[in-house]
Amino acid sequence: MSYIERMAEDWVYSQSDDLLIGSKFDPLLVIEVIIESSPSWGWSIIARIIELDVHGLSLPVLIAGPLESWIARYARDWIEFLEGEAKENDKFRWALGGLRQRKIDDETWGRIEIARGASWSNDEIIGIVPKNPK
Repeated sequence: MSYIERMAEDWVYSQSDDLLIGSKFDPLLVIEVIIESSPSWGWSIIARIIELDVHGLSLPVLIAGPLESWIARYARDWIEFLEGEAKENDKFRWALGGLRQRKIDDETWGRIEIARGASWSNDEIIGIVPKNPK
């Protein structure tokens, strides 16, 4: 099993269990360090988590944490990649709907808004994965 695979599995496991969130077994800080030091490794872990978590239990925390950190830090340089990914991957496009602009520059944010389509509404049930993700 690769390091990326192990990190993704640990994330889904720990963020799907309320007793593990924030514990010494919570991989959040490790993933944040990886994102800060390596955009490609960080992206690989995020993409694998999105793929692995078929029930969506860990995705709200991923979207508000590591995905938002990665997007804020790298989206300007990787925007064409993200647009392509959103076009090809329904689950990722859905995940982009949970992002908020925060530290993302206006031009990049505009392109993300176009790529993702609808954002999550305030009354949407967080953690529900789209019915037919690719």
